[in-house]
Amino acid sequence: MPRLLSKSNFKHARSCVTKLYYKKEKYPSLLDDDPYLELLAEGGYMIEEIARIVYPDGIAIDYTGGGEEAAKRTGVALDAGHDTLFEATFISNGKLVRVDIFRQTGDTIRLIEVKAKSWDSDEEKRRATAGKKRVTWGRKGIHGDWEDYIADVAYQTMVLREVFPEKTITPYLFMPDKAKTTSIDLLHKHFTLNKHVNPSTGYTSYDVKFTGDAESMRADHFLTLVDVTEEVEYMMPMVRAEAEALLETLRPAFHRHQAPLTPRCKVCEYRIEPGHDSEHISGIDSQKDSAEDVPPSGFIECWGRLGAHKPHIFDLYYGTTLQRGGDNLFQQLIDCGQTSLLEMDETDLCKVDGTVGKRNERQLIQLRCSREGEEYQDPKLAEEMSALAYPLHFIDFETSTTGVPYHAGMRPYEVVAFQWSCHTVDRVGATPRHAEWINAEDAFPNFLFARSLYEHIGSDGTVLIWSYHENTILRDIRRQMEERSFEDPELRTWLDAIVRDDASGGRLVDMYKLCVDYYFHPVMGGRTGIKYVLAAVWASSEAVREAFPEYVTLGEDGGVLSPYEALGASEFDGRLVSVSEGTEAMRAYEAMMYGIESESPEQRAAIRELLLSYCRLDTAAMVMIWEYWMSKR
Repeated sequence: MPRLLSKSNFKHARSCVTKLYYKKEKYPSLLDDDPYLELLAEGGYMIEEIARIVYPDGIAIDYTGGGEEAAKRTGVALDAGHDTLFEATFISNGKLVRVDIFRQTGDTIRLIEVKAKSWDSDEEKRRATAGKKRVTWGRKGIHGDWEDYIADVAYQTMVLREVFPEKTITPYLFMPDKAKTTSIDLLHKHFTLNKHVNPSTGYTSYDVKFTGDAESMRADHFLTLVDVTEEVEYMMPMVRAEAEALLETLRPAFHRHQAPLTPRCKVCEYRIEPGHDSEHISGIDSQKDSAEDVPPSGFIECWGRLGAHKPHIFDLYYGTTLQRGGDNLFQQLIDCGQTSLLEMDETDLCKVDGTVGKRNERQLIQLRCSREGEEYQDPKLAEEMSALAYPLHFIDFETSTTGVPYHAGMRPYEVVAFQWSCHTVDRVGATPRHAEWINAEDAFPNFLFARSLYEHIGSDGTVLIWSYHENTILRDIRRQMEERSFEDPELRTWLDAIVRDDASGGRLVDMYKLCVDYYFHPVMGGRTGIKYVLAAVWASSEAVREAFPEYVTLGEDGGVLSPYEALGASEFDGRLVSVSEGTEAMRAYEAMMYGIESESPEQRAAIRELLLSYCRLDTAAMVMIWEYWMSKR
């Protein structure tokens, strides 16, 4: 049977034809078991179930047996007079699509693609009133954030036009609308979610059932139908060309087609290398995997020796934005076979006009320190740290924004702040003291969250954060107080004083910005996330490890693990659950509050401890980095 170009394969490989080969041959990918994608998938399946409720006359087409069988079932259903189908399957000229919602009325077919991406109908009305293009349009065509979504619908539209040449195909996106709310409380509890993994293909699917009142959901849903005909027509020529190029790799027999090497390869999901992102202190430079343990790397197969340099030009801080002579610098270096970071010319690290900007200064520091194997700390860092008023409050928040609102009155993707951690240093040399708060109630938590934080840190001293996420969340909570008419004058006054509309001034001090402006360590490379900075500090300072012995853990090779790498996990029904980054925290919170784990007091307690340990480490890490910086003055 000839291979078919499915919609999912088209979406996956449209940016690079070689990816189709790697996907079909099951090469390891950085997206395998990616918690963020799984979170989107789960939320997307809930939204898809709500969309189906909106069309009660629809019937689902079973995909058992594969695309050919499903296409036959689709034809039988249409012949029987069913005009609304879910997951209808169509095949034409080697292309296969499954349409989320297919609605046929006379000579018109509505192709409805359900997406978890947010839409704001109020914003669209304002744009229309002002005579502006829709949010889907950018200066050079379809906005980058929307291109993949429109290409997806365009591919389906193309196939349906081939199957139904006499019909008018009208494409739509059906999306959560941030201008709408729901009156249904604890909506997540009205769904049951089962995950299925096909043992032969490895394909993951979700079986979602809505167990609540379908009539109430139908009358009070928060989705909006958006006609994207104009966008689809704009992209159709590009989509046809991309589909044809991918189909060529399937004819007459499936083969690997080498795409050009470009700076975009930096973010390729098949960029898996031996020791990738290792944080072992003993293995930062020398740890090597044995040949039999090394998984196949699509990136290395594409790049060969040009992908083997360490450090690579792709490790340079914002390196892919550099220009030379009006063209992308990295593309020129790749074309010349020069991909070692250490061999880069310092004169190339400048702005288009030849001047050295702030970002270029950091790039130069990275290049020089990487060559010498030395860290860098600007004297201005000590000046800024010494000027801050004690006590120092190091804070971190865990939050959730999902397409399906948790509570009545919430909008899709409205923030829920469910946890904070704070390490406080009262004076120079003082032992940090810790406090924390986590929500455990089935109620909108944001005002209790903010109130508890206010009562703990008050109005004295300096509040340190890592990136401006915390400022954004506090600003959102202040807005929510107005929208929900929540009366707490004392809290309102405190939020007004601490929240900033920009990223400067006030009590909030961003350690991420301090790091970008004043600190570099070769272990970090071009990365400035707290995990990577802590890994560098932890590797460099025995004093820090002695000050925080509770985080000292040995790996299997006898090396000391980075604290984030050493975070624990719990086993539930044969699967390990860990929390070592923000999306995993969101998933864990949902599981604790609304998942099957919520029914078990033991499992709820275990997840709660995972969440507390992770958030506690975030603020402890800030203290560790701070104390290390102070020691280097």
